[in-house]
Amino acid sequence: MSFVRPDIKIWLYKWRECLISIIITVFGFWLILNGITKYNIILQSLGGIIGVVGLCITFAAYKRVSFYQFPGGLGLIEVKEKQIIYYDPSGGLAFSAENLVSIEIIGSDTSQSTWKLSTEDKSVVNIPLNALGNEKLFDVFLTLPGIDPAELIKAVNNPNKTMQKIWTK
Repeated sequence: MSFVRPDIKIWLYKWRECLISIIITVFGFWLILNGITKYNIILQSLGGIIGVVGLCITFAAYKRVSFYQFPGGLGLIEVKEKQIIYYDPSGGLAFSAENLVSIEIIGSDTSQSTWKLSTEDKSVVNIPLNALGNEKLFDVFLTLPGIDPAELIKAVNNPNKTMQKIWTK
């Protein structure tokens, strides 16, 4: 028996990284205030470092959360050293992020939106936007040269019913 409503569980799961980093930031600022009241420069410095690191992690986590889609789609995504592995009921595919030629989002009325990833060997991989592990793609996509993170987040959150080209090599 769970004492937490399912929609709150979903919200906490989505925002878990941001919430933890906010707690770290608050702890850093608490150390600063505690160091000020005790005239302890070491405590103030340590709190400042922890607070700044916490703010940086919070900013990065917020970017990742805005890209994240709650899992419910078909398949599982794993990323290991720029190697994208996508498992679906028909088997699985593995390809390197360095071999990507273009990234597109295909929107649809009847079915879910999908990533259309084209590789150098002319193969095309279609991955649902809300496949399990979709947040891992954000970090991989940011390693590609010339990709705009704001455009990437905007395209994921507002998929059209048409095809959107996000990045080409």
